[in-house]
Amino acid sequence: MQAGNLQNVSYWIKYIPAWIIAITACIGLHTWKKKLSYERKMSIVDDFHEAVNDFFLKTNDIIEVLTVMQIAIQSYEKIFQIDSQKKINFVNGLHEFVESNSGESYSNRLKTLLMHLPMQRVYILSTKISALQMKNSGEALNCYKQLNRFYDRVQKTTNLLSMKQLYWKNPSVVERMSQLKQLDIDVLKKSLHEANHLMLEFARQNYK
Repeated sequence: MQAGNLQNVSYWIKYIPAWIIAITACIGLHTWKKKLSYERKMSIVDDFHEAVNDFFLKTNDIIEVLTVMQIAIQSYEKIFQIDSQKKINFVNGLHEFVESNSGESYSNRLKTLLMHLPMQRVYILSTKISALQMKNSGEALNCYKQLNRFYDRVQKTTNLLSMKQLYWKNPSVVERMSQLKQLDIDVLKKSLHEANHLMLEFARQNYK
């Protein structure tokens, strides 16, 4: 009986270390994967934060160009009111502004600035964040939407500025082109401010 017990003990002594090694290896592998996943997510958070901040910095020049553009349009409008000769060739001051090289010049400047905005990068990162179901991924997606709203509005302005040789005597043309005068820069700034708030909230939740 004692010999049988000794044999059983020897059996377990032989195989227990193997089980311990296997369990330890599994735990280690799980811990490594978890750490790798965390590091990968933090890298995405860093990249998103960097891309959005880069977007913000580059919008400063766009806001400046739009502000100067509106001042220029107002100047054209005022001169039109006191210069009867201009009324022979143009419907209003905005008409002259767009038809002159001024409209095309502002359009080209805005196009160049828009090309440098990291819109595609922000989109790709927000999509990754959503796919990985990271904390507060909705804030990252809404941040992208706010930036895209800004981008689309500026792009529409750029397109309008480049529209030469329209039939300005058509009221619908005048109404459409009047969007250039009605552009609310404060609304654009508000979109950027909201996007910044969303980005910071997303980052704060994931850096915890």
